[in-house]
Parts: sequence; structure tokens; C-alpha cells
Amino acid sequence: MHCPFCRHTDSRVMDSRATDDGSSIRRRRQCPECGRRFTTVETASLSVVKRSGATEPFSRAKVVAGVRKACQGRPVTEDQLALLAQRARGPVYGEDLAWGTGVTAQSVVNNWLASPRHRAVLLRPGFRRIGIGIAFGTFVGHGGAAVVTADFAGR
Repeated sequence: MHCPFCRHTDSRVMDSRATDDGSSIRRRRQCPECGRRFTTVETASLSVVKRSGATEPFSRAKVVAGVRKACQGRPVTEDQLALLAQRARGPVYGEDLAWGTGVTAQSVVNNWLASPRHRAVLLRPGFRRIGIGIAFGTFVGHGGAAVVTADFAGR
């Protein structure tokens, strides 16, 4: 991520949180070159790749219209189509981040569960996939520190 102030090509993530609706991740970053902090908001969007190679944003209404046309003359109700449209929603993401020295897996999970925002991400029922990462090094002037991240995805 480029620094918006000095255009340095790298930045360090200081804090990361999912938004309340889970549709994006807010990251607080710091530039190692100029030391200034800035915020980024990362979102995922669904796109459809057409046969021609063109891409366009996913449209729930187009899916329903296509299914409605395919179901003409069949015993499919508008309620069933509405239910299909409700299920055809985009993915949801979440992330928990922790860092410090002398951290253990148990201490990280305990701290996340003690924080209402982190706890909400951990216990969100729609998440079906999880990725865990850990890196060791010098972070924010602390040698031997660990950065732990848990990334979640679901519907």
C-alpha cells in the first residue's frame, strides 16, 4: 500500500477491524519512511465475467430475472424466487489482528474473546472459512514481537 503523503511503496498495518456489517475491513497503517499514519478501507466486490470477456458488477436482480424466465410455465412462486434472491448475496469478510511480545495462542484467543468487536468476528455464524497467520520480527520498535492474524470468510 503506497503512503498517500510521501508515496513510499510500503506501509505497516497497525490495527485492523471488520466493519459492523462485515462487508469491509478498516486498516490503520503507518509509513516506515515518513512515520505518518493513514486509514484504508478494503472491500470485496463480486464481478461477473461475460463470454465476451467484459466484466460487470454482480446484480441480484439480473439473476432473479434470468431464473424467472427459465422457470416460465413451471410451478415456481414469486416467494420462492424472492428466497433465491435473498440467498444470492455476496461474501462477508472479517479479520482479527493481535501483536506483542511473549504471545501464545491461548493469550491471543483469550484477548480476542474479551474484546466485544473481536468476539463478534470470531463468533459470527456465517463464517465458514478461516486463515491463520503469524509473523515474528521487530514491530513498532519491539524486537521479538509476533503479529497474529485470523481472517474469516463466509456468506
